[in-house]
Amino acid sequence: MSSSENIAIPPEVEEQIMHLPKTRALYYDDPYLREFEAKVLKSITFGQRSYVVLDKTVFFPEGGGQPGDQGVVDAQGANFGVSDTRAVGQVVVHILSRPFQGEGIVTKGAIDWPRRYGNMKHHTAAHIVFSATRSVLKMKDLRYMGFQISTDRVRIDLNRDESMTRDQINEIERTANLIALEQLTVKTSFTTRDEAVKRFGSELGLTEVTPTGDVRLVEVGDQDVSLCCGTHVRSTIEVVPIKILGRLRLQKGIERLEVAAAEHGFAEFSKASETASKLTDLLDSEIGSVAPRVQQLLEERERIKDELRKLRMSVAESEALQYLSNAESVGSFKVVTRTLEDLDADTLKRMALKITYSDQDTIVILGSSNEATHLVAAAGANFSKLGLNIGEIVRAVAQKGGCRGGGTSNLAQTGGFPGNKTREFVQQVREAIIHSVPEKG
Repeated sequence: MSSSENIAIPPEVEEQIMHLPKTRALYYDDPYLREFEAKVLKSITFGQRSYVVLDKTVFFPEGGGQPGDQGVVDAQGANFGVSDTRAVGQVVVHILSRPFQGEGIVTKGAIDWPRRYGNMKHHTAAHIVFSATRSVLKMKDLRYMGFQISTDRVRIDLNRDESMTRDQINEIERTANLIALEQLTVKTSFTTRDEAVKRFGSELGLTEVTPTGDVRLVEVGDQDVSLCCGTHVRSTIEVVPIKILGRLRLQKGIERLEVAAAEHGFAEFSKASETASKLTDLLDSEIGSVAPRVQQLLEERERIKDELRKLRMSVAESEALQYLSNAESVGSFKVVTRTLEDLDADTLKRMALKITYSDQDTIVILGSSNEATHLVAAAGANFSKLGLNIGEIVRAVAQKGGCRGGGTSNLAQTGGFPGNKTREFVQQVREAIIHSVPEKG
């Protein structure tokens, strides 16, 4: 069982549990405790699952963004998998993956320790990153707006009006690792919210959802203090290295950071290091020269792309002029129609205008499709002198085909039709133009 099934407790089960005695939280007494013995106070089978309450437990119940623990309980020689752990008030409920019976007996339990330890490291890393972010951004009023631990990372949502820059992210990551390397002690204690506010004031980062009454205080050395129900490591050194995977602007005023810690952070740093090594080999450069070299190559690529675009445009214009030799005569005008491949709208415009500038008695209709479909129609100056408007003609044809289109009296375009309809649209525009042209210009 590597991830929580996120199982909700049925209301019918909650009703039978809510009045039971408070469960002793061994996970707070010693978050490193992996196995324990406890008495079964209640066992309820509902559907294919059983919901078991013990008098004490090492299993942490889902809460505060930390997933509920998984593991096994052993009763009378049989093992039962714990799929999830939830709380009903102050009662911890172990959700078993199959029916269980045995109220009043003593059972042994063992949590999935690697999973729990990963949660502890990521939870503590989140506090460290929060402290580093507040320091780097110089935001005393920084607040948690959301928080969730998963197998290989922790998600932290923070109040922030401006988007964090790449340089700020890098500095937050560096600062967080320096804090963790100080081997600060992580202390937890129980107090009241009022007392915590008296001692730490705005440093607690309270929000409207912060609980009142009895609360649990978590202090990460002299770097961070907060009200938190999760489990944590004893020393910040256990979460090294910390890697910020990225940021996301959720909405105005909320920024999300995704963070990997300990072995997951190392894996991310390792991937980055491998990528850097490959780049140095490919570019035949030292690591310090990679960024300038890549920038130089990008600029060179843009220059080549621009030169290539100009060359292609020049070739296209030259090719366009050759279409005049096969133009169709309609009244006093010549009509050029072509269905081409892999040309964008700008290239089609340049080709059409090249023809009409060369011969003011020519009408051109060009269609093409690459990632999208395009149709461009252009007319020489003598076309509009007859009171004709190619933009209106193209607009009318496009509307019949369910597309948008239009333009000026001498240049128009449309697009968005299916690729296999390109030739058909070209012919429809041609026919509409031909019908508009008088037999004698």
